[in-house]
Amino acid sequence: MKYIFITLFLLTSGLVFAQRDYPGTMTHIQDLYNQGKGDSIYALFSDKMKGTMTPESAKKTFDGLLVQFGHLQDYNLLKTDTQYCLYKAVFEKQTLGMVLGLNLQNQVEGFRIYPLPNVTRDTSRYASDYNLVTTSGILYGTLTDPMARGKVPVVLIIAGSGPTDRDGNSYGVSTNMYKLLADSLRKYGIASVRYDKRGVGASAQSLKTVVDLTFNDFVQDAAAFIRRLQADSSFSEIIVLGHSEGSLIGLLASIQEHPAAFISLAGAGESIDKVILRQLSAQDSTWKRYSPVVDSLQKGLMVNEPDNDNGLFRKSMQPYWISWMKYDPAKEISKLNIPTLLLQGTTDLQVRVEDAQSLKKGKPDATLHLIEGMNHILKTAPLDRQANMATYTVPSLPLNPELVKAIVTFIQELK
Repeated sequence: MKYIFITLFLLTSGLVFAQRDYPGTMTHIQDLYNQGKGDSIYALFSDKMKGTMTPESAKKTFDGLLVQFGHLQDYNLLKTDTQYCLYKAVFEKQTLGMVLGLNLQNQVEGFRIYPLPNVTRDTSRYASDYNLVTTSGILYGTLTDPMARGKVPVVLIIAGSGPTDRDGNSYGVSTNMYKLLADSLRKYGIASVRYDKRGVGASAQSLKTVVDLTFNDFVQDAAAFIRRLQADSSFSEIIVLGHSEGSLIGLLASIQEHPAAFISLAGAGESIDKVILRQLSAQDSTWKRYSPVVDSLQKGLMVNEPDNDNGLFRKSMQPYWISWMKYDPAKEISKLNIPTLLLQGTTDLQVRVEDAQSLKKGKPDATLHLIEGMNHILKTAPLDRQANMATYTVPSLPLNPELVKAIVTFIQELK
């Protein structure tokens, strides 16, 4: 079979992912290639690359690849270098090697497709089961694996409050935020594990009776997942990422198990009783009804269920609230002795920028990164409440692009 080669110019400076958007460029090239727009791919070239061909010859070359190998279905990072990235490119008809080099302006400085030795078309799945057996049942999880050669870093993604599942969805809310995050990290050669908490999704049967459930049960589940990952020889560094309520869960589990690093994503900076009272303060009548209840629970005292409560403070859930309220994230984070990244969106309607700043005060050596225009479900949204909440039911919306870059940069700097 005749293979088409494109001249490769090697770069000589800079860190690949820290300064260049390889996943974004690869996605763009994939889209243009599959649409038969070789001349548009030519427009991504640097002046050096453009000197090797014309738009017409570039289109002819890429059209030839499309006929010979079919559409580019997926790609998997195999190797990074200071000069280029090597991918396993899964075409319809064959799996090939693809080398891509970018300059600091994210222009294509080098590109080559060539046969990989002893490689057939890869039909394996990137996502596989990664479950945890507990004394009260199985916690069902998903491993998203970049399938790169050698050990890779892995991120344990811990979901937020309520019945939020491993993909980031719950009753009436469909965001796919954790699935999108896992898929994005894979493009950078980073694995991830996300799971349904006990009582949620596939792990619904692992729940004790609700009245016996405590916040520490979630912490110990996360700690057990960390231990399993630490014992797995497939991974280099274990990074714990907790979102919203999962931030405190991941923080407490990290204090216990000492992973390589911790990432707080939209995590509260004060105890949950203060968060509830602050959120209720905008509605005077509601605040007056719930304030005495919250005060009693904070002191460890159960109370009668308030009228028209809708189950928020029902008797069966009060032990859980009491166990959660005893933790002050800003104090707990001071006990953490590993690299820490604090991420917070500026259009988050549930957790404030002040929360991230409070966590920063608790751990001054943590890295604080505010992401402009990111809301609580990690999507780009305005401050307007109606428009912001509208994003909660559109799972196809992409993540705020700055989020993944911040996470990847942090992980790469651990090495």
